[in-house]
Amino acid sequence: MARMNPPFYRSFARLCAASALFVLLSGGVSLVATVSTSGNTQPTSTTVSAPSPSSDQVVKIKGTFEWQKKPGERHNLEGILTRTSSDEWKATWNFTWSNKPETFKGVVHGNPLNGNISGTGCNAKSIYSFEGKATDGVWKFDCFQGKQPQGKGEATIQR
Repeated sequence: MARMNPPFYRSFARLCAASALFVLLSGGVSLVATVSTSGNTQPTSTTVSAPSPSSDQVVKIKGTFEWQKKPGERHNLEGILTRTSSDEWKATWNFTWSNKPETFKGVVHGNPLNGNISGTGCNAKSIYSFEGKATDGVWKFDCFQGKQPQGKGEATIQR
């Protein structure tokens, strides 16, 4: 069996540790990794620490939406947003439609507190999108199915 060069192992181990750290940082998980090598060289060790999740890794939002075919009829909407990157959030949307609970999964792009926001929500039968603006945690948005307007909504980040 051929013996591999110890510096190769050290470089490979550091690359693996850095990759694992990147993946775990993006998910907000705590990590302390130690990489050690031995062989013809002195053992080396590298320790890195990732912060634990901050309070803004998961954001809850509550509001209502109004379907354009039934103006004035408001449907309660609750969302749970989980950060996946600096301006992207995995979203779970819960609401009641025709007296039945519905859950849609999707994504939100943008800062949920201030700025332009957009995203999606879908289940096995339907895909919806929205575009709007967040101001001090208050969202005002328009909903679409494809390019067809479907309604509007307003929601507030729960602090």
